[in-house]
Amino acid sequence: VDQAALTEVLTAGAIAGAGLDVFDPEPVAADDPLLKLHNVVLSAHGMNWTDQLMAGFGETNVNAVLAVMHGRAPRSVVNREVLDSPLWLAKAAALRERFGDD
Repeated sequence: VDQAALTEVLTAGAIAGAGLDVFDPEPVAADDPLLKLHNVVLSAHGMNWTDQLMAGFGETNVNAVLAVMHGRAPRSVVNREVLDSPLWLAKAAALRERFGDD
């Protein structure tokens, strides 16, 4: 994001607001005009790193490992077309055969 241009359109009211957790430069200067605007929400970059988030990552990862172990596709596959490949289908079948599908 061009921070100077964003500040300009926020000040002019051309956009309703913005939420930022990264600045240019980092850290944001104490006199940066963004800090004076009422239509901006600013937060630390790592604000989302909570205990609940970390627990969720763990649960998601364990569930993905268990799904693959039982020959099922994990929920978080981004390139879903890989699930139609003969290599995955053969691997999934072998895993289901070895570990069951429950």
